Amino acid sequence: MLEKIGKYKIKRELGKGAMGVVFEGVDPFIERAVAIKVIKKSDLDGVSEQDILVRFLREAQAAGRLTHSNIVSVYEYGEDGDTAFIAMEYVEGADLKKYLDDEHHFSVDEAINITCQLLEALDYSHRNGVIHRDIKPSNVIITSAKQVKVADFGIAKLESSQLTQVGTMMGTPAYMSPEQIQDFATDNRVDLYAAGVIFYELLTGMRPFSGSPITIMHQVVHVEPKYPHLINPSIPAVLDKVVAKAMAKQPGDRYQTARDFINALTAIQKSGSLVKEVDQDATRVLSRPPKVESSDIASQVSEQPKQAGAIYPKDDMTAFYASTATAIRAESPVIESDNNRAADNSGISTVSQKSNRTLIITFCVLAVLLIGLVSAFFTKLSHDKNQEILLQQMAAQKAELERAAQQEAEKLAAKKAEEERVAAEQAEAENIAAKRLEEERAEKEKLALEKGSLEKTLAAKIAAERAAAKKAAEEKAAAKAKEIERDALAAQERLLAAELAAEEEKKKTKSQASSKKCQFYCNDKK
Repeated sequence: MLEKIGKYKIKRELGKGAMGVVFEGVDPFIERAVAIKVIKKSDLDGVSEQDILVRFLREAQAAGRLTHSNIVSVYEYGEDGDTAFIAMEYVEGADLKKYLDDEHHFSVDEAINITCQLLEALDYSHRNGVIHRDIKPSNVIITSAKQVKVADFGIAKLESSQLTQVGTMMGTPAYMSPEQIQDFATDNRVDLYAAGVIFYELLTGMRPFSGSPITIMHQVVHVEPKYPHLINPSIPAVLDKVVAKAMAKQPGDRYQTARDFINALTAIQKSGSLVKEVDQDATRVLSRPPKVESSDIASQVSEQPKQAGAIYPKDDMTAFYASTATAIRAESPVIESDNNRAADNSGISTVSQKSNRTLIITFCVLAVLLIGLVSAFFTKLSHDKNQEILLQQMAAQKAELERAAQQEAEKLAAKKAEEERVAAEQAEAENIAAKRLEEERAEKEKLALEKGSLEKTLAAKIAAERAAAKKAAEEKAAAKAKEIERDALAAQERLLAAELAAEEEKKKTKSQASSKKCQFYCNDKK
């Protein structure tokens, strides 16, 4: 295994993919953990080498221009001998694909939270001219703090980029939009379609389309997915419209921006539409009923509005009293007939018959009043109990709201802390880089001064040597000139000596001739 690449020390291998190996490493200058994606050029096929390297460079260029809490930050792209590498933010967590493969159940709130964080990342990247084009669960990382991080911009489309696009259709069929599959023009809405597919999968635990790649591609283009609440009845039906709009076949029918998608989910959350409907057979809390007088109790109860599911001795008090009155009226003719027959047989007077009927009616009315009083008593007990339940529910709702507010505040604080940490790390890295540049500049200046001093010393030495050589040459020339002069003087002296000798010889010869001539004259005279 590699021990070092570029300036980074390698700690361990994190995983392998189609485009290379990912290692955990450390930046030795600022002691920061990094993830390093490495490609060995020698391992690439000669035909596709250029395309893969272009994709690798595109990933660095795309992610490198993005700085967002929901996007994996890229710190550096470089090449070290036979390898090309990207140093990026090291994220502790697991990708969303692992959660889904493990059949992890996400609640509706968790699904919305994850999708909104994904959309925040897409909204930022789209506004900065980067379209991911390969949004899928394996490229969405969930940190230990439940924060979403989007990774792998290898086939991203960059606005104003000079990089050549690799192929005409790249991506994962299950998350590709119809226009990608049909090789039509694409824009930011392909990412929103993929986000809709992920939202569908988070809600239902399954993909909207399945089968072979060819089958999936056909379904993406021609088949409408099944509504999520038909797969899982506990999913609020209101989310069906959101998923349908996000996964619309025509780009113009989808959400046009990630912010529109976020606003739709946020509006549903705020509206309370995600709260599960209360069972109609469940106990409901009613307001305090009006005071019931002992007289005409049946008419007062009949005037109260009927509330389904209310706790009363009878579900419908009006029907109860109506049935009671009907029974009384039904029994009166029978009693009257019996009394008449008894009067005919025993000769009891009409006054006696009327008195008996009055007593029976009075008894029935008293019975109805008694039942009404008992009903009112139980109604009050039920109301007090409902009041207590209402207070408990209000307290529970308040606690839930406070807990949600606290969680939101903690999330915001964590997000702010993360942004501050990233900003501090970037500032620290920039300071260290600036300091390093300053040190390098100072070192270069020092080397330049030393080089200049050395050059001056060397030039002076060379000049001195040249002067010495020149002086030596001059001295040698002077010595040779003196020698030549001496030789010339000697020659002149020899010539002069020869001339003197010749002159002497001439004088001597002349003297001898004079001597001879004198001797001749002398002899003549004799």
